[in-house]
Amino acid sequence: MILITRPLKEARILKSLFTKKGYNSHIFSLSSSMQIQSTIKIKKNYVTLLTSMRATEIFIKSKYISKRQPIMVIGAKSFKQLNTAGFNNVLHCAKDSNAMISFIEKKLIDIYRKKNYKGIEYCSGYQINQNFFRKLKQFNIPVKRTILYKMNFKKSFNTITKKLIEKNMIKVCVLYSQQNANKFLELVKKAKLENHCKSIFFLTLSKNISAILKASGFEKVKNARQPNQGSLLNILAKVAL
Repeated sequence: MILITRPLKEARILKSLFTKKGYNSHIFSLSSSMQIQSTIKIKKNYVTLLTSMRATEIFIKSKYISKRQPIMVIGAKSFKQLNTAGFNNVLHCAKDSNAMISFIEKKLIDIYRKKNYKGIEYCSGYQINQNFFRKLKQFNIPVKRTILYKMNFKKSFNTITKKLIEKNMIKVCVLYSQQNANKFLELVKKAKLENHCKSIFFLTLSKNISAILKASGFEKVKNARQPNQGSLLNILAKVAL
């Protein structure tokens, strides 16, 4: 059985996909999101930076943003959503945070000067990748953070999920973010399920997420080659359930 830890909306979509592929799965959403700002006011002549699907969805729903707003985005799905919504000035779509930093360093600085932009407006959740943010601020470009949402995390496993782990029914657990990986480990420790979880195969979207699990002593950990769901499913197909 596969343990899905994504927020409920995304988890249901993933569960349906697993079912079609013949996999049995169980949903325990580690987190849920809450939008903080009802209206987004983008700073004039700033380049918008979007690094998550959730931030992208909130950005698109805002009624007061020009379709010509210059945007940098991480993730092919977010880019596709922007394109479908009519935003036609996406300066770059990066596959991950490292690729985005590389683009800013090699190309954005020149674009920034030619277009006379004033800075980068980083639209994100309350919690962010601090290492990425530090790198973002190393360039001679002003960076403004706009917090669009926050994540609320579960404080303990529910009864069903705990029993499934205790009975070693969970064979695979998928983790899509560093926040969820840290929260999962916190709940495991709180429920004293460390030994039961040693047999679980953890599949993650990135090396950074995998590193969190390995640092806590978990050895059965693999990450997708590319930070997307398709790549993760390719790894899953190779894991014996």
